[in-house]
Order: sequence, then C-alpha cells, then structure tokens
Amino acid sequence: MSIARPQPTVLGTAPEAIERALQLLREEWRDGFAGRKIDRVRMLLRQAQNLTGDTALSITLARLDLRLEGYPALDSDGRKIELTEIGKQLTEMQQRFPSPSAQQTRPTPSLP
Repeated sequence: MSIARPQPTVLGTAPEAIERALQLLREEWRDGFAGRKIDRVRMLLRQAQNLTGDTALSITLARLDLRLEGYPALDSDGRKIELTEIGKQLTEMQQRFPSPSAQQTRPTPSLP
C-alpha cells in the first residue's frame, strides 16, 4: 500500500513570484538583514524558475537561489551588498516580462 503525498500547488505566474520575492527582500532589508525572509525568497525564485519558459531567465533564477544559499554565512555588510545586487537583478528580470495591463488588453475586433 503506497501513501499518497500531497503535491505542492503552484499558483500564480513567474512575474508574480518575482514581485513577491522583491517585496520580501525589501522586508529583509528593513529587518536589518536578519535572514528571516531568505528561505521564502528562495522558494519563490524556484517557483518562478518552474513557471518560466525562458531558459536564460531560469538559469539566472537558479544562480540567484544559489547565491542566497550562502546568505546566512555573510556578515551584515556582505548581506547588504548581496541584497542590493540580487534586488537589481530581479528588478531587471521583472522588466523583461510584459506588464499586467498589456497582458490583459486585447484588441477590440472591428466590424467589416
């Protein structure tokens, strides 16, 4: 008899996961680099990686996840530098996605 384990449900889109990761990095900054938000950020980066069809973007997200793996070993100054650099990269990634308003706007069919 096998035991069925629930599979994690992935909700949302890659841009939404990246946006939430950026919000958590801002919270981490305000919290004084305590490291309490990093596990959640890493999970969101992996989620975005799974949701994107862009290979280059997926590789970049994996690299950022690996950088955050070493975050707890850094001193406060190192954490500040790391958050700044990762935040910049995520912001650049976010700008590569179409804006939500552009995605929702559909051309109105015209009558002949």
